[in-house]
Parts: sequence; structure tokens; C-alpha cells
Amino acid sequence: IVGDGRTWDQVRFNEFPSRRQFMEVVADPRRLKGQEDHREPAMADSYTLFCRPVLDTLRKS
Repeated sequence: IVGDGRTWDQVRFNEFPSRRQFMEVVADPRRLKGQEDHREPAMADSYTLFCRPVLDTLRKS
């Protein structure tokens, strides 16, 4: 993974069936309540990247 020069402590990959289900997880009130004291410092230098698998159908033609 290439970044902008900042050091990295951790890289994490998660897989969700859909963007909607990801948003349900991140917006869960119980989860947010449990993170109250640590969320802001943890998010200060975090990035989220959405990726989708792409099938190359041109290569077979």
C-alpha cells in the first residue's frame, strides 16, 4: 500500500456484502455508544476505501 508519506500502524481489510450493510454497521447506535471515548482520536488519521471486484470480460474476447 502506497500512501502520502505518513507512517502506518495498522492496515485492516473488511468485507461486507453491500455498502448498505457496511453503513448499518458503522451507524449502529450501540456500537457508537461503546466507542464514545475513543472514536475521535482513532478517526483522526484513518481512511476508508471502498473497493469493488471487477471482471475483465474484454480480455477473453
